[in-house]
Amino acid sequence: MPVNIILKGQQDTDEYKAGLKLKGIFENSIPQKAEGDILIVSNVTLFGQEVKDIDIVVTAKVKGLWNKLKFRPKGEFSYVDEGVTFWSFCFVIELKKHRATEVKIGTMNNVLVSYNGKLHDATYQNEKQKYSLVRYFKNIDEVKKNVFISNFIWLSNVDSKELIIIKKPGEHNILPSDFSMQWLLMLLLSQNKPYKKIKNGNAYWNCNSFLNDELSIDDFKKAFDLFENVKKNVGKITRQHFERISKRILKEQKYAEAILDNSDKGGKFVIIQGKAGTGKTVKILNIACDLCINYGHRCLILTYNFTLVADIKRTLTLAHIPDGIGRESVGIMTLFKFFIDLFEAFGIYSGENMLDDAAFFAHYPKYCQELSEFIKANKQNYTEVEDFMQQNHQLISWDYILIDEAQDWNPFEVDILYSIFGPSRIVIAQAPDQKVRGSNNPYWIKPKWRLHKDFEQTNEKKSFRQKSNLVGFVNQFAEKVGLSWELEPNELFTGGRVIITSKYDIDLHNELYEDCLSSGNKAYEMLFLVPPSRIVTDGTEEIKFKKHKDDKEFFTKLIKVRHCNLVDEFSGKIDFWDGTNKELRRNYPVKIDQHRLIQYESCRGLEGWTVVCIELDELIKYLDNKYQDDEVANELALDSLEERRNRYTYMWTLIPLTRAIDTLVITLKDKNSPIAKKLYELYKHNSDFVEWR
Repeated sequence: MPVNIILKGQQDTDEYKAGLKLKGIFENSIPQKAEGDILIVSNVTLFGQEVKDIDIVVTAKVKGLWNKLKFRPKGEFSYVDEGVTFWSFCFVIELKKHRATEVKIGTMNNVLVSYNGKLHDATYQNEKQKYSLVRYFKNIDEVKKNVFISNFIWLSNVDSKELIIIKKPGEHNILPSDFSMQWLLMLLLSQNKPYKKIKNGNAYWNCNSFLNDELSIDDFKKAFDLFENVKKNVGKITRQHFERISKRILKEQKYAEAILDNSDKGGKFVIIQGKAGTGKTVKILNIACDLCINYGHRCLILTYNFTLVADIKRTLTLAHIPDGIGRESVGIMTLFKFFIDLFEAFGIYSGENMLDDAAFFAHYPKYCQELSEFIKANKQNYTEVEDFMQQNHQLISWDYILIDEAQDWNPFEVDILYSIFGPSRIVIAQAPDQKVRGSNNPYWIKPKWRLHKDFEQTNEKKSFRQKSNLVGFVNQFAEKVGLSWELEPNELFTGGRVIITSKYDIDLHNELYEDCLSSGNKAYEMLFLVPPSRIVTDGTEEIKFKKHKDDKEFFTKLIKVRHCNLVDEFSGKIDFWDGTNKELRRNYPVKIDQHRLIQYESCRGLEGWTVVCIELDELIKYLDNKYQDDEVANELALDSLEERRNRYTYMWTLIPLTRAIDTLVITLKDKNSPIAKKLYELYKHNSDFVEWR
């Protein structure tokens, strides 16, 4: 039985056509005596991964595929010319249609392609695709195994003669427009070094990507079907989000002209300002997607929140918004990840696992100041910024930067962004009354802009998330705790209910979950928020890393492993995606039947049809203890320390209280706490839609 070659994918695409060509190469080259399956999938979406789009993935499980090749064994400097048996292989392909004149080969044989006059590192993207697929296979139930994956870049408009001219000596992973099976397998062996195997006294070279008896091609088929299966079964709220961001919205907004004006005179700086629940995050997401889809721009969204990054990535994935290098796309990352990458790119600081390094963050403001001063001292104009970057040039290759929670930036972060991109290419969303990052004053608006009206600002006052009863409840809560806060209800969003209880039990959960499902939603649309007191440390885990990729020596570091004890409490009864686990929260849940569970401090920008605020009184106690007064800034203040602490605590508490669309559940650990008494008064005043259990 000959090798069965299966091609899957979206048929009207360049990637699928390239897959057809690859299938033809296999059909014309694989010997008739070989048996097994080869799966070619184009336009792959890796649901749940940081890099989600891959042009082509090839997975093979075969017998009798043998080829005499020239290769270098692992650990050896000289090449051998011998036969190799291939039992299984897996590789990703990044397809580039650039001509030879639009391709540059870097010093490390990395492929740089031109897009809008700027060079983009396709090799960097291709490497990230490979590791995303490794993690994808390892984590999803359909495979759950380690698979060794190779990666290639296919320059479909560069022939082999042109490639030989432009590439540098040494090993590479580049496929020209036309190539043989021999060329492909030699590139494969340059990454997946074969090993010698002895059988019946005979030695031969063997190449595997996974153990031959572990997985079938059907397992991989199911893995690649995951995205479409999830998309067909998402809840109503999720579907509304990803359908909305594919529509044109800019021309309907009064700030459209300011955003789109990239003339020589420059456009205006755009600010979307409003209270929690007015839809600021959704607006900047819509703007980014519109600029990408309808105007061909590359947009980057920056925020603080790992969990929000994961949630937006999920929405972008379901909406098929591209995220590739060298084309229109929408990217999203945390503010700290962006600046850490900038520190490395400009040679200010480098290291591993800095996002988890408390010592690094103790000096973070100093590094920001150093980078700001370095750019100002060296920059003559924008085009020269790339000249003194040491690596990672794609960091600054964005057409627009969109910033969430801009009120919490520090002044040096603002200066760096202005120096690299300029204000006319930046859109910010902010809520000035909800600063959570100390007393920073970012000074986004320069005094001269006010004089010349060089900025456009909206002031969002109407709720675009919560139903009217919930808006009224939050307004009354704010008044009860002494805050100046008034959000306008949306007349189209009527209804909503609040449940206040001392304990969240399975009976209440089943009632709420059934209501969620009957409204057309899924488990993902139920959001659970927990205080730090609910987090359990399981111990420590040792990780190994290199400080620099070229280092031979590995370093070790101990990290704390944590989870939320609510998972234990409802084990076997409620399926949680535990976003309190640092590793999990950086990728969104891939199962639609899992409820999201995160800490209160990670909930900004998120929403749910039903939101359960576990032990809200414990959050308030935590915020009270966390508050640090700025004695210098408040030296002449008329209010007391206690008043400032209360304002900070209760303003922060409004963030979780404004996450729910339809149903808000609040549990209290101490029914005699001050906040419990205030909530009871609200219940007595609103017993038509507030329940006290």
